[in-house]
Amino acid sequence: MIIAAILLIVGVAGALGAIGASTRTASYASQIQTAALLGQRQLAETASQPDSLASGGDQEGTFDDPYSNYHWKQSIESTDFQNLFKVTVTVMWGTNSQREITTYLRSDQATITQQTQQNYTSYQNNQAATSAGTSGGTNGGGSGP
Repeated sequence: MIIAAILLIVGVAGALGAIGASTRTASYASQIQTAALLGQRQLAETASQPDSLASGGDQEGTFDDPYSNYHWKQSIESTDFQNLFKVTVTVMWGTNSQREITTYLRSDQATITQQTQQNYTSYQNNQAATSAGTSGGTNGGGSGP
């Protein structure tokens, strides 16, 4: 009976330890996912202001609530290519936890986007004009009733 009780206690202690480890791992995975999403958000903000890339340098700050325990550092470096910058965002939380995201952004991206939009609008106008000019009088040579 004593041996059975000892085995039961060891089994329950092992199960509780496994549940605790699983909970800690799930919590840490959630923190990593949050850090990655916050880092991507910071990169998107930087990409939306391409003129700020030319100034380069390092910046840092904190995120708004409910993520005020996450901090970010951003480094912008020029590259060998004109208008192309290396942007690294590091998101930190807790005592030693951090995730780093690196990407390359173009400072002339807004100009490219405007040109693309103008080209697309011009294409749509040409398509509309072409279809309006060819749609009249083209009945396909169908026969009568």
